[in-house]
Amino acid sequence: MNISDLLAWSARQWPDKECLVEVDPEKNKRRSLTYRQFDDRVNKIAHALLEAGIKKGDRILHFMKNRMEWMESYFGIIRMGAIVVPLNFRFTSSDLEFVVKTVDPALMIVERDLAEIIDPVRAPLREPVPCIWVGENIPDGMSGYERFVGAHSSSNPGIPISEDDALGVYFTSGTTGVPKAILYTHRSLFTAAVSNGFTIPLRLDHNSVIYCPLYHTATFFFWLPCLFTGGKGTLLLKFSLPLLLKVMESEKGTEVYIPMPHCIDCSTLKKEERSM
Repeated sequence: MNISDLLAWSARQWPDKECLVEVDPEKNKRRSLTYRQFDDRVNKIAHALLEAGIKKGDRILHFMKNRMEWMESYFGIIRMGAIVVPLNFRFTSSDLEFVVKTVDPALMIVERDLAEIIDPVRAPLREPVPCIWVGENIPDGMSGYERFVGAHSSSNPGIPISEDDALGVYFTSGTTGVPKAILYTHRSLFTAAVSNGFTIPLRLDHNSVIYCPLYHTATFFFWLPCLFTGGKGTLLLKFSLPLLLKVMESEKGTEVYIPMPHCIDCSTLKKEERSM
């Protein structure tokens, strides 16, 4: 079973249930997609990539902070058989230069706020790699994400994908040198999702609150079991412990992955923050 097919299966099982939520408590903003809407968006992105000339097996650089577009473009890429390359948004331009030379991408999907990091890498390329920009206020002459997705078909493109086909290239942080490339297949990612699912007491109203970076496999792997069991993923755009507690309460979160450095002693919080 490939990961893209599992999303399509979930959309058939729970079409009208909320699948993804994006929350910015500081700006009082909330976006959401049902399973059907998420699957439809994924299909539109897959068709947009095919129309842009992307072929099965092409590598697509995926350089964004956590946001709804991160999720839908990730699945849109793998649905049409391309290989997603999700990158650490804290990478420097030199890190990105190494990645570009390693994977030779056919396309880049980049958050507008990260332009200062990616531009020095794109400028010296002999053959410029097309770039789709995600975010608001896209300048004239740049290819905006929403315009790129446009009015494409929401039907499944029907690209045959084996569970042994390559799905993504993940890069390590490079703490002991340059980042190291790691190839995942649909089978290996599915195995990781199932393994994590056995360690979490999942239920149909499961809601995984996500604030850690999605480019990291631990964050993504802990969320996948929710997607395949009718649960929900809630993206918190900015982390602080008070904001996390507020979102856990307002969105009725049932689970959150917290790395050890973020396990803050609640006694250090103000009284009003502890009562959230």
